[in-house]
Amino acid sequence: MRKVLIVDDEPLARIGIQSMLNTIEGIEIAGTAPNGQVALDLIKQTHPDIVITDIKMPVMTGLELMKEVYDFAMPKPVFIVLTSYEDFEYVRTSINYEACYYLMKLELDKNNLALALEKACKVVDERKKHSAVDVYMQTGNVFVNRFYFNLVNFFFHSEDDIKDMANHLNQNLEAPAYVAVAIHLALSLNQKDDHFQDYSTYLSIMNTIKEGLSIYPNCHFIAWSQETIGIIIPLANSNDNEEMYKAALVRAQQLVKQYFDCETTVGIGKEVDTLLSLSDSFHSALTVLSNYMSEKGTFSVFCYNEADRKTSIPELTGGIQIQKINRHLIRAFESCDIDLFTDTLQKLSAAIDTANIYVSINWISIVLHVIINCLDDGEIVLAEAFSEDPMSYQSIYTCTTISAIQEYMKCLRQCIVRKMEALINNPKYKIVLAAKTYIQEHIYEKLSLSEVSAAIGVSQNYLSMLFSSCSSLGFNDYVTNLKVQKGRELLSTQNLKVYQVSEILGFENSHYFSKVYKKATGISPSETPFTGDPKHLLRKQGK
Repeated sequence: MRKVLIVDDEPLARIGIQSMLNTIEGIEIAGTAPNGQVALDLIKQTHPDIVITDIKMPVMTGLELMKEVYDFAMPKPVFIVLTSYEDFEYVRTSINYEACYYLMKLELDKNNLALALEKACKVVDERKKHSAVDVYMQTGNVFVNRFYFNLVNFFFHSEDDIKDMANHLNQNLEAPAYVAVAIHLALSLNQKDDHFQDYSTYLSIMNTIKEGLSIYPNCHFIAWSQETIGIIIPLANSNDNEEMYKAALVRAQQLVKQYFDCETTVGIGKEVDTLLSLSDSFHSALTVLSNYMSEKGTFSVFCYNEADRKTSIPELTGGIQIQKINRHLIRAFESCDIDLFTDTLQKLSAAIDTANIYVSINWISIVLHVIINCLDDGEIVLAEAFSEDPMSYQSIYTCTTISAIQEYMKCLRQCIVRKMEALINNPKYKIVLAAKTYIQEHIYEKLSLSEVSAAIGVSQNYLSMLFSSCSSLGFNDYVTNLKVQKGRELLSTQNLKVYQVSEILGFENSHYFSKVYKKATGISPSETPFTGDPKHLLRKQGK
């Protein structure tokens, strides 16, 4: 059923159009209006799919109405334009505001109107189909959004890693300070059952919130879960105080209520001055939501305070350790271990069966991110695997059922296994795997390109070239990265001092080891948290 609003200053014209619409199947009349101003108010109240409007009207013309809706309203209805004037300027202007049909009043009859409505309904369907990825496509790359998801979920270990990835994705994150926000959507059962399964509505709410935060044009959004939206707000100067962004968030809440009849609760995290601290800011915002979601009020905005520090952060990511999944995938791609890859995806599939759609989509997005960054030609492989879908591998964002997500996972698993099998059978890749195996087995020794190349029987230059072409990391970076991983493991689980770990791993001195370690992890070796036997920790501290 399509909701249609009729806008015309002539009462007889409104009655005539209404009579014709009553005979057309699948059409519900949302209301009538004598001018654009009344129509604009009705659009905000009734959210019609289609608006049939005259152009020449008092108070607000049809073109002025279209401009208001085009510039602001979310979601936007489709317009069918009526006029008594054969004027090309009217046609051109209405097309600029995405009118889908242009009808002369003198030619208007049931057949012409039905034809116009048929075309308008197709436009409505196309918008719903493609709006599910609008937010992602606007950024130019779906993984820009995954970057922000990772940024607030403790995936980065250093400020340099974050800045490198931001630069790679052309994201400007420079700011003196930041604050993260979590917004809970209090959806009614009807909203959940009728239209919220359509991911496009979720993104439409996200865009509406962005409109309310227009004074912060550089804020970034995260689709955190089915009913939670995350936001990162860069604070540009000292004028960006708490009262300013609170007022902007209340404005965003009002718009969501107005357009979607959806109540919201906003949790504001603590202000931070580093990108690495944004995870803390966002999770403190989640804590605020957990503490205050039951509070009543038309527009509820709560800021993190001292009382919230005593509350643990809620677990909102489901019963799966996505970071563990992440590590296993990276290891599988590094060693081309098909068994480890398939086992990891099977565990993820089992978790998806009991998760909601939005969390599942987030999980798969992380997997896609790892594939593109760690598997040779990963993005090309994905594009080829989903080549029959017009949205390619980004079609995951249009899945509306768990079964559709599982079908996507099946296709994903098959295409990656084929790629890994091809790599295993590639003689050049076999040489790189042999080199990596040797490095892993001798990681506690001083390793050089000449030693490894001699051990596997190839020249230094050839091995260096193969690492560059068949591995996500060059030879030196691979060795350093692996040594840092081993160092982190030793420091966190064993009763060892920094200089001892440095010696074990074959570094020239502890100062150089500390420098390399901090660059890779963002913390010094001595700051690495101890997770081993507490008795070892006491001895390590000299107690």
